[in-house]
Amino acid sequence: MAHSEAEVLDIANAGPRIVGPFVASAVVSFGGYPPLFLVGGLLSVLGAAAVVPIRAVR
Repeated sequence: MAHSEAEVLDIANAGPRIVGPFVASAVVSFGGYPPLFLVGGLLSVLGAAAVVPIRAVR
């Protein structure tokens, strides 16, 4: 794996861990915990839909 590929992979792994708590606190402050679970479920479905078009890995 090239150095630049490792950097992209690191950002892809660290990004959600940095942004997630801020998004979760915003959702909880506006609607409580039930909407947080709905948003989490929706994001999980969107993530699964984003992976479906991938046919193979080199």
